[in-house]
Amino acid sequence: MGEDMIETWFPTPIYYADLNPSDKDSAMMTQYLINFHQDKFSNLAKPGEDFTETARPNLTGDVYGDNQIASQKPFQWLNRQINYHLDKFLEKLGVPSQRFSYHVQKSWPVVIEDGGSVYEHNHSNANFSAVFYIQTEEGNDSGKIAFKSPNEILGNLPLRYNDNNKLNMSVVKYRAIQNRLILFPSALQHEVELYSGSTPRYSVSYDLNVTVEADERDNEFCVTNPSCWVQL
Repeated sequence: MGEDMIETWFPTPIYYADLNPSDKDSAMMTQYLINFHQDKFSNLAKPGEDFTETARPNLTGDVYGDNQIASQKPFQWLNRQINYHLDKFLEKLGVPSQRFSYHVQKSWPVVIEDGGSVYEHNHSNANFSAVFYIQTEEGNDSGKIAFKSPNEILGNLPLRYNDNNKLNMSVVKYRAIQNRLILFPSALQHEVELYSGSTPRYSVSYDLNVTVEADERDNEFCVTNPSCWVQL
């Protein structure tokens, strides 16, 4: 008899890296999130909303008017890191990333307090998405980001099975670790599980689009650079 074989094709790539911001960059990003958090009761609350700690244990800037932090000084270091690591991600996927430009379509702060979570969703407006954890509780396993498999083989069959190995996993979860950057395809369904903690968790999210460079002539099957677009 021949050797039994299972080969794993068509993977879903998720990239992560643990970064090392300087004390100055870390302090600037943290202070930005603190200010955003404190302002939510006044400047960022929706008109007429009863905005209390118990009513909303999570706060996302894209909902409350702060949706392009990449343009702010505290996040210039992070912009460079995302650019570098998206290069590495694409290179590992076999893409000649030097031909491409990366554009931040949206970027926003996220505050999750005790009892908070984020419902399952995706970012269909973008190519890649990033999350960077600015402040977390060391050793706290709650509030993981959970990615749902886009290709549940056994989940679509009338079979009982244990979701416990790389061939049949329907969900993969990552802990929120301070200074960790996660990059993933934006269309991938994901959620943040229930967070339990004595201090708020601060993170930022980016939606990223990939286009060719402005002077790149070989742009077949690619998105041309926005500088070349014509608005009608």
